[in-house]
Amino acid sequence: MVQHKVILLSIAVPLVLSLLSLTRPMPSIERVEIECKHKEQHGLKIVQISDIHFDLPYSNTMTMQLLNNAIDLINGEKPDFVFITGDFITHDYTPALQLSNELHRITASRGTYAVLGNHDCFKSGAKEYVKLMLESRGNMTLLQNASAKFSDLKLTVVGFGDLWSKDFQPQKAMMGVNSNDTTIALVHNPDTAEYLKRYSISLQLSGHTHHGQIVVPFFEQPLIVWLKYVHDTLTNIPLLSNLAKFVPGRNHFGVVKNWQWSQGLFHLDNDNGGQNALYVNRGLGSHKLFANIYPRLFCDPEITVFTLKHASSI
Repeated sequence: MVQHKVILLSIAVPLVLSLLSLTRPMPSIERVEIECKHKEQHGLKIVQISDIHFDLPYSNTMTMQLLNNAIDLINGEKPDFVFITGDFITHDYTPALQLSNELHRITASRGTYAVLGNHDCFKSGAKEYVKLMLESRGNMTLLQNASAKFSDLKLTVVGFGDLWSKDFQPQKAMMGVNSNDTTIALVHNPDTAEYLKRYSISLQLSGHTHHGQIVVPFFEQPLIVWLKYVHDTLTNIPLLSNLAKFVPGRNHFGVVKNWQWSQGLFHLDNDNGGQNALYVNRGLGSHKLFANIYPRLFCDPEITVFTLKHASSI
């Protein structure tokens, strides 16, 4: 009887989600105030987006309406910086040309900076092509284990290579960074916070998780976390271990090691006696969870707007 229920669940969940995938929620804006070290940074407005997964016309992970609405919302904030934390595409990298034409509309007084995600690096030649296309319009800079310094703001933006793609080189990226500066780290995968705790990072911006795309109401936990719990529980019960293979979503259990950092702001102890702030963005696009299904439920696409505040200026 239990086996039948698990099998029915494994069929019912994808069917329900296939109906949900027909809808595309519009992005919501999350506003976050960050305390800054230097009064020169007071009032700076930073916008973060992540995980665009632009594959048009080859899949249904992103619509032009969603992308254009997001860009309009970004420009409406009149940001000083725009930061994009990876996964511009999903599998086929050729749509990066069209995506660069769309992202060219983004305006930020201090510039747009970005890093690549794991999907931007999957195929041979992908990361080189994506970088070339996104920088071809001249209004975006990709930071691959490199930094950009803004001396008048006492601010350094550091971009890291992707963790899964073995391009993550923190020592190279942090070389020459002034420890007195406010340091903003752009890195796709939030699991890298474990590696970056040896440094003093004022604010790490990441994405990658999509917050699981489906959230269990009231508990505010991704469905994938609950499915993983069921899977692991069944696996550890000898009489029920064979049922674990029927739990859906198993391919996504390992998207991140630290699912507790799936969205929002966290303060993590570093090795220097202080704390590093980590913010994880839910992303704009979606990835398939079951078969060819790309749902989002109780997990709207996100645009994050950070405002820096200095205590002496409040």
